[in-house]
Amino acid sequence: MTSQTVTGLGLQYTDDNKYSYGYSGVIAFNNTASTLLEFKTQSEYNIVDMLYMRHDNDSLDSKHKVYFNDILVISLPLSSGGQDRQSVTSFVIPPFTSVKIDIENVSNTSSGSGMVALTGKIGMAPRVGN
Repeated sequence: MTSQTVTGLGLQYTDDNKYSYGYSGVIAFNNTASTLLEFKTQSEYNIVDMLYMRHDNDSLDSKHKVYFNDILVISLPLSSGGQDRQSVTSFVIPPFTSVKIDIENVSNTSSGSGMVALTGKIGMAPRVGN
């Protein structure tokens, strides 16, 4: 599970496989969805905190959308306000799950830029049966 990449579409793991992290870097977006992170978990589950942020000073409203196996599970709006906007949410990612996190403009045709950062604690799936 270990790797050395700092930014990109994938989820990274610490050398001891106890923690995970993912940083999209700043990504430009418009009124179509732009993918910030995309990865698949293995037999572990991840308890993650997600910092989602938009870097712009205009009047657009945006949404960060989290998909598990192509099913929308979380939609997180950030309203306009003339300054950088950020928020944090927490959730659990189950084992063997394809995860995609997108950002899109939902208010007008102007463009913006945003990012997402995940930090997680790795847990192993509980043993079932004998």
